[in-house]
Amino acid sequence: MSGATAPRLGRAVARRDVRLLALAVVAEGMLVAVHFALRPGEATDLRYVLYPFVWIDVAVWAVAKTTPAGATRRREAVAVVLAVAYAATLATLGGLVGLSGGAEGPLGLRFALRSPGWGPVVAYVSPAFYVTFVPYLVVGYLALSYLLYAAAVDAPSATPLGALGLVACAGCSVPILTTLAGAVAGAAGAAAAYAHSLDVATAAFVATVALLYYRPWARR
Repeated sequence: MSGATAPRLGRAVARRDVRLLALAVVAEGMLVAVHFALRPGEATDLRYVLYPFVWIDVAVWAVAKTTPAGATRRREAVAVVLAVAYAATLATLGGLVGLSGGAEGPLGLRFALRSPGWGPVVAYVSPAFYVTFVPYLVVGYLALSYLLYAAAVDAPSATPLGALGLVACAGCSVPILTTLAGAVAGAAGAAAAYAHSLDVATAAFVATVALLYYRPWARR
């Protein structure tokens, strides 16, 4: 490929990405419009409607742009173990899986219609454990785990940076933030931290995806 061809190809790819992103935003906007047209009484904050799409769009873009480097079978096996453990940790701290612990409410399969990205929420509750599917969290956690796998294959020594993703979810940032804020500023601080937990979680998620995608520590 000539030196002149490469920049043109790069610009074409960039334009294609912009078009795909624009189409995704239009489709997401239509989903939201239809949802609230059918459920006009569902009150919510605009940023809470948009945040799930930030997670999903950033996650899909980063995964689509990431191709793990070639590695030995041993290194790939280690990367898989790290990624699976990471996904399980995120899912547990994020409240997607866990022990029922005598939780109140009906057992079995549950379904709840929520704003696109938040829902539909599907949960299965047994006497021993529960599993919950929240679209934007599942997509986000899987993306983080895949990016950690790719980073581990490429540079295993840098994988501890993937632990930053532990705060990239509302479920696990809420108790952390409220505990710290409560210790420092009392109940008022804990309430404020809870109110802004999704803002912080979304920012942390985007920052973690950027770290695992660009891997600045690996640049010479």
